[in-house]
Amino acid sequence: MKPIPPRLEVARSALSLCLPWPPSVNAYWRPFPVRGGRVVMTLTKDARMYRSLVHEAIRKQLGSARLVPYTTPVRLDQEFRAPDRRRRDLDNFQKGLWDALTHAGVWADDSLVDEFSGRRGRVIKGGAVIVLIAALDREPE
Repeated sequence: MKPIPPRLEVARSALSLCLPWPPSVNAYWRPFPVRGGRVVMTLTKDARMYRSLVHEAIRKQLGSARLVPYTTPVRLDQEFRAPDRRRRDLDNFQKGLWDALTHAGVWADDSLVDEFSGRRGRVIKGGAVIVLIAALDREPE
């Protein structure tokens, strides 16, 4: 019988990930009417698929390491590498990315992001987002 390798934990100081290109926030939620004339916003099929793709990408990149969610403030650096040269507002892609990172268990909640930066990277086939998440040396206020 093969010995079971020990599970590693990812260092909490910093985490670098290459993730799929996110859907625009304009295509992330859709209105859904409910009883009493109310409308609630629900995730689109594309948004649910993106969440799954992010979760899968993170698991592949971590290998056998166990992801321990950040529970203290973090800094997030993002490089958006679009799939083509069309003009895009980068802020339309950030919320879906953060939502997917929360859903994948990278952090307890995206409210822990105290500092963030984003930049446009080179165009690559299929698109991608490179993220670097680093713990900040302070507790939440």
